[in-house]
Amino acid sequence: MHNGNADRRKDKRREVLAPAVLGLTVDGKHYETQAIVKNISMGGLQVALYEYDEDLKHLSLMHTQGEISFRFSNDPNEYKATCKTLRVERQTYTIQLGAMFTAMNEDHRQHLQIYCAAA
Repeated sequence: MHNGNADRRKDKRREVLAPAVLGLTVDGKHYETQAIVKNISMGGLQVALYEYDEDLKHLSLMHTQGEISFRFSNDPNEYKATCKTLRVERQTYTIQLGAMFTAMNEDHRQHLQIYCAAA
């Protein structure tokens, strides 16, 4: 029997607060917004959008392709990746997105692996 609260992800997540820029293309229109990376793993990340285009409140963001750029405060590297949203949670003042990485530069991937392993 499996514990309903257990994290079943294959990659270990690291809790962070990192500024990011997220670009999403929805219904043929491109949106670029500032975001905060809340946690990250080799497989993906969770981000929170606080200030965003009003259109994003009403559009379906599930399975949306995007690109993200972010940097951790204690790491000189800037990371860039493409991603696909898998979870969307609209809250009063934020939109929380869970996304999986779909592509990342190999150098960025290696640095991220070291960063995540240090969790």
